[in-house]
Amino acid sequence: MRELSALLGLSFGLLMGHGALAQQWQVFDMATADFPSNMVLDVVQDGQGTIWAATDWGLCRYANGTWSFFQEDTSGLPSNNLSCLAVDSLDRIWVGTVTEGIGVFDGSAWTYLNGSNSPIVTEGVRSITHDHRG
Repeated sequence: MRELSALLGLSFGLLMGHGALAQQWQVFDMATADFPSNMVLDVVQDGQGTIWAATDWGLCRYANGTWSFFQEDTSGLPSNNLSCLAVDSLDRIWVGTVTEGIGVFDGSAWTYLNGSNSPIVTEGVRSITHDHRG
């Protein structure tokens, strides 16, 4: 999902009731879930079923019915202005930023890829894709 409307925030459709067509929507945004921003730019799900959402003001994680947040000042996130996400075969979260390269979160620690330690030619990352070789 890319560039969802700031008014819509992040919504999940959950099948409820006996009929397969019955749905109840739950909206997650600054008002309902304390998101750092309503601008959700990318969403991924890791191998454990955790939902990760990239915003223009930090990273959001939904696990066990609870949201938690990562921001530059309170975690190892390289920047709050995020652009994209990916999950690799080791269940690491790859976080592309608008100006600070890539942060890789293994569940406990962050590593970074930028112009000084990798072949990245620009610090602005728009998309991350893992190929068949990892």
